[in-house]
Amino acid sequence: MNINSARRTMWIWVVVTMIFICGIFAPSWLGIDGFHGGYAISFFCILLAATGIVVVFIYLGRARTMTGILSHKQLLAHWTYTPEQWQAFSSKEFRQEGSEKWRLYCFVMLIILLVCVAFWLFNRDSGPVMIIIAVGLAIILAATVWLTTSYNYWQNKKRNAGILITKEGALVNGTLHLWRSWDSKLEHVEYDEGKNLILIRYLTPNRWAQNTYTVRIPVPEGEEDTAHKVAHILKQDVVLSSDDT
Repeated sequence: MNINSARRTMWIWVVVTMIFICGIFAPSWLGIDGFHGGYAISFFCILLAATGIVVVFIYLGRARTMTGILSHKQLLAHWTYTPEQWQAFSSKEFRQEGSEKWRLYCFVMLIILLVCVAFWLFNRDSGPVMIIIAVGLAIILAATVWLTTSYNYWQNKKRNAGILITKEGALVNGTLHLWRSWDSKLEHVEYDEGKNLILIRYLTPNRWAQNTYTVRIPVPEGEEDTAHKVAHILKQDVVLSSDDT
C-alpha cells in the first residue's frame, strides 16, 4: 500500500521550520547578548527558516500531486506485478543503476585526480594534503554510491506496490517522480519494445545546474498497447517543453 510520503515530509519540515523561527528569538528569550553570539544565532536561524519555508512549499505541491495520483485521478496507467516479475525487474534495475553511478564515480574521481596533480605541480609541499583529500573524497563518494544503490534495491525487494502513471508524474513502488511542475520538465520519453520498458528522463534544477533523473518502468505482459499510448501522451509534453525553450 502506498502512503503520501511527500505530505509526511512536508509536516516534518513545518515542525523544523517552526523550531528555526523560534531560534530567531531565542537569544532575547535566553538573555544572550547580541554581540556575544546572539546576533549570529538569530541570523543563522533566519537563513534556515527561510530555507525551511521554501522546502515546505515545494513539498506542499508534491503532496497535492501525490494525493491526486493515489486517488487514481486521470491515470494513464496502473500496473501491478507478480513477486517474480518485480524481483526480476529489481535485480536488473540494481545492476543498471549501479553501472551508471559507478561510471559517474570514475569520471568524478578522474577530475579530482587531475585537480590534485595540478595543485601538486604548482606547490610540491601540498602533495600529502592532496593525497588525503583525494582518498577521503574517494571513500565518501564510493560509500554514497553503494548506500544509494543498495537502499533502492532494498526498498524494491521490501515491497511491491505497483506503478501509477499520470501526465504530472509517476509513483514507482512508492517513490514519487514529478516532471510536470514549476521546477521540473520532461526531457525524453521512449518505449523500448526490446526491453519492454518505458524510459523517462526529466530535469530538476539545483543551485548550480540541473539534475537529470531516469525512470525505468517495466511494462507488464499484455500492456504493450497501453505503454505505446502512455509514451505518446508524455512525448507531447516533451515537444511542448522544447517549444517553450
